[in-house]
Amino acid sequence: VQVVPSTVVRDVKQAALAALVGGGEPVDGYVVKLGGAEVRAEQGSLAEAGVRNGSTLLLIARRRRPVR
Repeated sequence: VQVVPSTVVRDVKQAALAALVGGGEPVDGYVVKLGGAEVRAEQGSLAEAGVRNGSTLLLIARRRRPVR
């Protein structure tokens, strides 16, 4: 997905999901990671999250942990 630094992380997440599975997937069921750490501020821009030109963002399913 081609984006600019001012793009909101959540918008990138939605675009990637649409490209991968054609939409319909719940966005909150996935996590965006940068450098192995979850990007928690999804309402912020890529630049604010520390994404630089050439960075790789990982989009993975959120793991559900059983309640004990």
